[in-house]
Amino acid sequence: MIGRLSFEGLGLLSNGVLYYTDELRPSNGTPGGSYYKVIPSMPFMGTTPIAQLSDSPLTSGAVFALKIGRRNGGTDFGHGNSAGQGSWVPVCNGVTSVPAPCSNVDLGAFAATNRLTGFYRPEDLEVDAPALQSGRVQVCGNNTGIEEFSNFGETICITDGTVAESLANTAIPTAQTLVVGNPQFAMMDNLAQQSGSANWVINEDGDQLHGNNDIWDCLRDGVDDDVLTDGCVRIATLNDLSAETTGGIFNANGTKYYVSIQHNVTGHGVVLVVTGWDF
Repeated sequence: MIGRLSFEGLGLLSNGVLYYTDELRPSNGTPGGSYYKVIPSMPFMGTTPIAQLSDSPLTSGAVFALKIGRRNGGTDFGHGNSAGQGSWVPVCNGVTSVPAPCSNVDLGAFAATNRLTGFYRPEDLEVDAPALQSGRVQVCGNNTGIEEFSNFGETICITDGTVAESLANTAIPTAQTLVVGNPQFAMMDNLAQQSGSANWVINEDGDQLHGNNDIWDCLRDGVDDDVLTDGCVRIATLNDLSAETTGGIFNANGTKYYVSIQHNVTGHGVVLVVTGWDF
């Protein structure tokens, strides 16, 4: 129902509105991966767990794609405009995407044809919990970049109004950079938000041209003049130059952090649990 692409990040609201990314790099002038949204035909408004797939709000709905640029039919979209206000462009004219062909639409091809906003390999995507608790929708995700060419990647956040506006698709979405990559903090991969502190913990998956892959702890944007993180600190470093950190996730109360270590010299991946958090 949600189309075909290189799935990577998923940000799901309790009512079934789904945000997701296409882990695609740009090629010969064609934009990289875009950000998408599904609005279910039958939103979930209850509290009882769904017992069977046929009752899921994601069995049918309409697919939309993010296009940054002047809203309401403006023309200043395309390369060079990847931040600020935008709109959700309907895929398959916004009709319920069941049955085919909308259920199997090639979203990468749709993005190229419709000149959607592209990013360099969007990866993980998470719902910002403090924003949601205040009734607003914000999802944050990583655009990996490519370290060999000094594109060190970034973390961005997309807002989509209130929960009600997100479902009705009446909000004006915005995209802003939260974390700017650098030689020591390059090619962001997965991210997880810690309950309690609401910090973003980000896995680095670089090619280690300027040091080992690290795990970083980043503050949300606070009360200041910019919209960037208020600071990041390196909290862990791999001593294996062939390995990467990925898939980090916290338990519910934010006291345990689980992270996968891939491609290490032993030839076997491992899952670590990091304890001792204080907030």
